[in-house]
Amino acid sequence: MPRNVIEIIKDLRCRLRRAFAGRRLPPGHLSSEPALVIAPHPDDETFGCGNIIALKRKQGTRVAVIFLTDGEASMKGHLSIAPGLVAEIRKRESTEACAHLGLESDDLIRYSLQDGRVPRRGAAGFENAVGRLHGDIREFAPAEVYCPHPLDGHGDHTAAAEIAQEAICRSISPPRLLFYTVWFWFTAPWGIGKHWDYMSAWKVDGRIVHSKKLQAINTYLNHLDPVCGIPYCGKLPLGLVYCARRSNEILFEQQLQIRR
Repeated sequence: MPRNVIEIIKDLRCRLRRAFAGRRLPPGHLSSEPALVIAPHPDDETFGCGNIIALKRKQGTRVAVIFLTDGEASMKGHLSIAPGLVAEIRKRESTEACAHLGLESDDLIRYSLQDGRVPRRGAAGFENAVGRLHGDIREFAPAEVYCPHPLDGHGDHTAAAEIAQEAICRSISPPRLLFYTVWFWFTAPWGIGKHWDYMSAWKVDGRIVHSKKLQAINTYLNHLDPVCGIPYCGKLPLGLVYCARRSNEILFEQQLQIRR
């Protein structure tokens, strides 16, 4: 089957999955508790839970975002541009995008882990990442931590979930762990729905702040490299962008076994 046909099928499947979940899941209450958002790359915070960030900031709630990487690998294969330059551009983009959501530069924390190589459980660097996040949780004292779902379909996103799970399990006053989605609707194979716990999921209505999220999304998508015309966040599937632009956002909560 031609590649473009496969992409069209995956795009349609992505849209249908997201639309189905958006209709099926019940509306949930968004708390006014302080939150820490973990983004594997600049743009995940906006695509996955931009409305949630904006809603909390509209309430006057404290929110901080931790970027695990600087997104330097997003242009790999598109053109010969130095990864360091891509990282600097994406850091500037994320600062601007987060400003649309109500955050200031002091609300942003950057770990600068290697893009595409965020350590998984058992790998070198995993304990260091867990220790750093554990310290930030202790200092910021969030009531909630938001990170990508473990089945989100990207290695760095799965690693982010594992790091968050481990750091929270070690916390004295553990925050709630809430998963958002970015890539799942596009990348997950057929039948993956049976692995999702829909009883722990709900949708958040972000219509009153949705214009802010769209501005933040456009910050990433409209900033094109002059040589290839591709956004510095990479050439994203249309279905993924469609899901990111929805006014409702979907969350899954995980109950963890706390270890001290």
